[in-house]
Amino acid sequence: MKLYFYLITQMEQSKLRIIYGNLFLCLEKREWTEIPEMLSGASFDELMKKQKYVTISGKNRRGEPSTVLLTNITSNVANHGDDFKRATSGLKGELLLVSNKLMKTNVKQLAKKNYDGRVHSYLHSHFIIDMTRAPMVSEHTIMTPEEIKNEIESHNITRKDLPLIKMSDTQIIWLGALEGDIIRITRFSESSGYSCMYRVVVNK
Repeated sequence: MKLYFYLITQMEQSKLRIIYGNLFLCLEKREWTEIPEMLSGASFDELMKKQKYVTISGKNRRGEPSTVLLTNITSNVANHGDDFKRATSGLKGELLLVSNKLMKTNVKQLAKKNYDGRVHSYLHSHFIIDMTRAPMVSEHTIMTPEEIKNEIESHNITRKDLPLIKMSDTQIIWLGALEGDIIRITRFSESSGYSCMYRVVVNK
């Protein structure tokens, strides 16, 4: 029985290391700056064992201070207010909470009331695969105002005319797109070449 639990623990720790590495790839895709160096495997394991979470802090593409808080499966940060307050003490700006469970309603309400910044709750499963290299995934890009003007508005198309894409979509999570952003999805077909589709991000 002890061997069984040991193997389960090791498997879980290996999965967390993969997620931790993929988060750095995600932050690169989100165009974060001032990101620290990755922890070594031993340092990551030690910190995760000691406090049940690790953080990655930097600045998002809008220049705002932002932090990823990655928890292990025994952490209660996502479902207990006191644990959330302790883990986020001293943090400011945008917060990405990555856990094996989504934030409970009471913690969401606490975060909205007491935390100074946007709070996003994501699952481990969103980052277990490197979405920048996932097969059969079309390129998703957040469009700039100039691109929107040239590619969409010049054809007399408005945001209301475009289909929607949810913020919970894994590609949108990796991009760090916000509600109202317009996404260009570029697809390639051997028969017809490259084609573009456009979506508006909604928080539903």
